[in-house]
Amino acid sequence: MDAHGGRGFLGNAPRPGLTLSTDLHEARAALEGYGVALLTPRFFRFELATGSLIQPFPLLSRSGRKFWLVYPKGRRNRPAIRKFRAFLLDEIAADPG
Repeated sequence: MDAHGGRGFLGNAPRPGLTLSTDLHEARAALEGYGVALLTPRFFRFELATGSLIQPFPLLSRSGRKFWLVYPKGRRNRPAIRKFRAFLLDEIAADPG
């Protein structure tokens, strides 16, 4: 029996829905010298600007994926959420890509 109760987890087709990225974990490993990582440059601007991470070539890939900011409807006017949403919109507007 495998760790998922013998249900053949690894053989199942992916289900539609939320997919979480491992960019942060991959970046941390690269920052610690464990190898290379394929990352989204806009999420690591500081590390690229300071030389902590380097982009060895200018090639970028567009995945066509979309990202969503989600939160409970009753919290949409909370100051923290409003500030974070404004921050994200500013970042998107400033991004040349």
